[in-house]
Amino acid sequence: MMPFYNPILYVSGAAALGALLTENRRAPHGLPLLTVPLVPVLIAAQHCEHRRLTRIAAERPGWWNRRLRRG
Repeated sequence: MMPFYNPILYVSGAAALGALLTENRRAPHGLPLLTVPLVPVLIAAQHCEHRRLTRIAAERPGWWNRRLRRG
């Protein structure tokens, strides 16, 4: 399942960008392209968040997995 997940996201993102460029005729066409440089920033933020959650899960396994909860 996972090998198909990222291509689905990329196709969805490309379709959304294409729709912004073709469907919104009154807005400047370059405006949606300003979102493209944000992608690396959002990827970096996602990696930081994953590291944070992994660290919390290592410190408190019950927070991450109910099966490991005490009591």
